[in-house]
Amino acid sequence: MNLAVKTKLVWVVVVGLLPLIFMLYGKGLHGTFQYDDRSVIVENPALRTWNVDVATLRSWWGGDATTIGKGHYRPVTLTTYAMNYRYGGLDPFGYHVVNIVVHWAVAAVLVVMVWTLLRMPVPALLAGVVFSVTPYNSEAVSYIAARSSLLASFFYVLSIVGFIWFRDLQRSKRLWESVGCAGLTIMALILGLVSKEIVITAPVLWLCYDLGWSRDRPLRAVISPYLWGLGCLVVYIGWTGNDAPMWAAIHGDGVRDFWSNLWTQIGLLNRYLALFVWPYGFNVYHEVTVLVSPWSGAVLMGALVGGGLMGTGFVWLVGSDLEKRTAGFMVIWFLVTLSPTMLYPLNAQFQEHRGYLPGIGLSAGAAIWAWRGLRTVGTTTARRAVAWLGFVLVLGFLGMVTSTRAMVWSDPVALWSAAVATAPNSLIPRLNLGGAFLHRDQLDLAEREFSRVLDISPDHPRAYFNLGLVALRRGRYDDADVLLRKSISLDPQYSKAYQALGQAAFQRGSPATAVWAFQQVVTLNPHDAKAYAQLGFLAHQAGRDAEAEAWYRRALQYDPGNVEALNNVGVLYMKQEEWAKALDQFSAALARAPDYVEAAYNRATALDALGRAPEARLVLRSLLPRLHADQRFDQYRRAAQAFLDGGETGGSPATLERKALTDE
Repeated sequence: MNLAVKTKLVWVVVVGLLPLIFMLYGKGLHGTFQYDDRSVIVENPALRTWNVDVATLRSWWGGDATTIGKGHYRPVTLTTYAMNYRYGGLDPFGYHVVNIVVHWAVAAVLVVMVWTLLRMPVPALLAGVVFSVTPYNSEAVSYIAARSSLLASFFYVLSIVGFIWFRDLQRSKRLWESVGCAGLTIMALILGLVSKEIVITAPVLWLCYDLGWSRDRPLRAVISPYLWGLGCLVVYIGWTGNDAPMWAAIHGDGVRDFWSNLWTQIGLLNRYLALFVWPYGFNVYHEVTVLVSPWSGAVLMGALVGGGLMGTGFVWLVGSDLEKRTAGFMVIWFLVTLSPTMLYPLNAQFQEHRGYLPGIGLSAGAAIWAWRGLRTVGTTTARRAVAWLGFVLVLGFLGMVTSTRAMVWSDPVALWSAAVATAPNSLIPRLNLGGAFLHRDQLDLAEREFSRVLDISPDHPRAYFNLGLVALRRGRYDDADVLLRKSISLDPQYSKAYQALGQAAFQRGSPATAVWAFQQVVTLNPHDAKAYAQLGFLAHQAGRDAEAEAWYRRALQYDPGNVEALNNVGVLYMKQEEWAKALDQFSAALARAPDYVEAAYNRATALDALGRAPEARLVLRSLLPRLHADQRFDQYRRAAQAFLDGGETGGSPATLERKALTDE
């Protein structure tokens, strides 16, 4: 088989990986948002503003990062979320589709990388298949907020592929083509860095490649890409302000002490390996014991395994056997790409999606050794057939586990129930399980979980906050007020507690307290569009129309798709008989929410006032079928029917949108 045929075969199989991956993760396509998805996507106002400045700078960097970007600079990741929101709103389906496609793209560039290193189609394709089906990657693919890991991994591998091509062309003295590949390498490095910070280690793997493949090259020819890469890293660190938290972590001012974090992460090294080798024990939450001494058994075992892998990988890397050299490169890959987690203290000490990029090395290394084993398992065709059948059965088993995990990730109650079962005394699983029950309106079960959090930690502010939400949903506004004030007393900086308190105050008939609470929200989080809309609603109710419009405009500044604010600004224009402006606002609200009854009726009213009665009739005729089943819309139905029977839309029901103050 010549090289051209082999190359075509590789690309055919790469394309075939896409339906395979969709088949494995298809059960999770209709899953809901989970865990950090809510803060990163659902409650992130930056996604509502299709604005390059907001989408790429202020929302993920500088003073605003603490409330929107969680202190990260990831504009590429944010932009993909913004595109999802623009074309699909908050329907999780599209977000899951993008995650799956990016996972396929990572598998594809992995195949290209192994093919480029070995020029053997079978191990390259096996690497792609193993990486595609292993449940080791299930969290990263199923968890929408882990898209940063997927994107970073794609650009990371692409930068390595570009670097390998650059070296090959450099050896062949094909100047302009090598310059193009150098540009690809640097571009992929930059795009990876602004997807997730883990790409910072890519130049280390460039060096590892050179140790294995470029030791005969003169220093002048070797050093140039490193100067460009170093320059990019220096600019990136300075631009994003990451130098400050890096130094803070080194000096022990981070989430936890640098050394205890290092010992803990070394002790966790074997857990990453175990999850890859034996697909059992996957969980959204892993309980971790912080290790403060390098002499504990887990640290010593992790250091022994890590040191053994590094030593073996280096010996293979500098050897003459091409397959071993490539396998050694992939073993070192696992350790290098895991190092940022080991060196930088993060809030959660262990999360499965952090193994996604390191898993590329494990998948490729396993594929290469499987290929060697399958070639040498026996001299007879029958033995090789049995060996291949066994390998296919293993892949089938892994695929079944992956499909099952995707289904678990689609159900937040199942996901967090499993976490509670393995860590019954941990707070995070119970809080999230209670949140899942609350989202389903299973209030008794939600209350049970939040109460158990208080049994474990009597002064936990989030437990009181969530119990306040339960009381709010039940209409027990006095109880909600007490619980939410307790939450605020324990954590005065938590803006969501003030927002819920404002909702409770409004329902209790205390507008002054509600205004105070929502003002606290925008003080703590100046980008909270919902709080601005709520302040606008209260001013609107009080007859302070100019103040109300100012608040609504602030809401629309940070969330142009806030349909309640759009509708209510239109109502203000209606009061001023500025019908054309009112029509624009109602049309904008309906463009984002076609089933928005109040905006549809108000739009018909504006059309009628502008002398466009036939259009108003069309709007009302399409609206009536949606009104018959819901008693809340009786007044709208009567007014619409009266107009269609020959009247006019003058005696319209109250059009001020009360939903602005409900908990969604």
